[in-house]
Amino acid sequence: MMIKTEKATIAFGGLKAVNRVDFQLEEGMLASIIGPNGAGKTTFFNLLSGHYPPTEGRVFFQGEDVTGLPPYERVMKGMGRTFQITNIFPELTVFDNIMVAAQRLNVPFEMSGMRKFLFMGKDEKSEDITNAILEEMDLTGEKYTMAGILSHGLKQRLEIGMALTLKPKLLLLDETFAGLSAGETKQQIEFVRGISDKYTILLVEHKMDVVMTLSQKVSVMHNGEIIAEGTPDEVKADEFVQKVYLREEI
Repeated sequence: MMIKTEKATIAFGGLKAVNRVDFQLEEGMLASIIGPNGAGKTTFFNLLSGHYPPTEGRVFFQGEDVTGLPPYERVMKGMGRTFQITNIFPELTVFDNIMVAAQRLNVPFEMSGMRKFLFMGKDEKSEDITNAILEEMDLTGEKYTMAGILSHGLKQRLEIGMALTLKPKLLLLDETFAGLSAGETKQQIEFVRGISDKYTILLVEHKMDVVMTLSQKVSVMHNGEIIAEGTPDEVKADEFVQKVYLREEI
């Protein structure tokens, strides 16, 4: 089992944003979490990645209890994460964005040391990792482009590439398709499908065409709880899911 939660709960005062969620994802799967706004999807992602500690319950990653571990330790164990708002450096090139991430593995680096990074010699191992990821992300042609002027879809792809520098086993992709045009969405679907044979992937996503096209498993959240799980066809056929969410989406 790649990741698993037991009775995972996050409460903000009297509000349970995530309410006793039992969830598991097998290694090698591409799965999605869907639900209306405010359902608890991103909060649940924050729980999985360690950004929010659970009020109750436990989180297991590859069989290890990681409930008390902070995000950076989960990253080092093989958990990669992207965010709804991309965390890239717009003033750096595509190459340097990935190089910054790669050097976290190979040389000491602090965010306050950005100026030092820009003028230090690039170590050969990090440069090799960067070039390999540029090729995997199909970003070699944008190598020297300033990240800030990339299309929204390529910014999303660049952030995924930065996450891949640490060789994650699990990728948590938070609304990677948000704001993309129809053409960009199609390209991003093919891209995610193309890397899914190398990584276990969990999406939080609103676009039903994306979810139903890509996912092997879909989990539906509502009011902080998982109300249904199954294949895309099983979820689409669930009457309660249609009532609370899908009626206007499919």
